[in-house]
Amino acid sequence: MANQAFESWRYVAEMTQPTRRRADQSVPELAEQLGVSPSLVFQWGEPDGRRLHADMIPALTEATGDTLLVEWLNEACGLVAVAAPGGPVDAAAIGQALKEFGAFIATMASAIEDGRVTRTEMDRISREGWEVLCCVVGLMEAARESMRARRPDGRARTLRETA
Repeated sequence: MANQAFESWRYVAEMTQPTRRRADQSVPELAEQLGVSPSLVFQWGEPDGRRLHADMIPALTEATGDTLLVEWLNEACGLVAVAAPGGPVDAAAIGQALKEFGAFIATMASAIEDGRVTRTEMDRISREGWEVLCCVVGLMEAARESMRARRPDGRARTLRETA
């Protein structure tokens, strides 16, 4: 990441452009939502301006509805992020995750059967793989929420109780 040091300003500048941020949102409104001055928002998007504090990344992402900076950060660190889907998790959700995993395995098996993977097969593998990842992340989040949720008697709630 050393060769990408302090490139975040480019992404902040792009995120705060009228074409990227929410259409009805001005920079002063964005700044107010973030609890900073408009001049600071402009400075974040300048090469010699003030640096965006890491703690502001989630707020800026949420306020603009733009994940560009987070995507750059993940790529710069060699990471991949998957958005955690919301919604209740129950037997149907677990069944859906298993179904997605089965489809992914079938797609992989079909693609490697002849010893080479075509562009179309790779596109399908990628699509199926992301669907599996989203299901798994959703199940993990539900498990985490279940762990955090407690009954009045102090015992952990079950996944069914938190759905």
